Amino acid sequence: MAAITALFIAIVFFLHEFLLIGVILSIAFVSYVISSVPPLEVEHKITPLGFNNAGRLFRWIELYAFWFEEKWGNKILVVQTQLALPGQIRAVLKDMDQNEVKKIMGKYLLYLDKPLKSWVDNASDWVNKKIPLESPN
Repeated sequence: MAAITALFIAIVFFLHEFLLIGVILSIAFVSYVISSVPPLEVEHKITPLGFNNAGRLFRWIELYAFWFEEKWGNKILVVQTQLALPGQIRAVLKDMDQNEVKKIMGKYLLYLDKPLKSWVDNASDWVNKKIPLESPN
């Protein structure tokens, strides 16, 4: 991240856009702070009323489908909502059995083996493969 920031600053410096240098530095600082703070441990519950995510209850009528992903060796439950924000709810399954979660969630929501990807998803996956901005810590 620091190399990309330094490259952008060098390019913008030669263009004499000093305010843009400040914007680039502020974005780099915010991304550094966000990435250096460890995530909170939150609790997820599946109830007859809906999916409780960190104290917020999403009713089943607000949710559409679910699927599983794997990232950095962790199983992740992804729940697609019908709301504008958040569009997806993600829950890390540490010691939970994926088949058990699938059986319980399948009573209420549609299960998708692979979610449908839009052109934005495909483009972001391509950029992420070419320029990995995250590292598994």
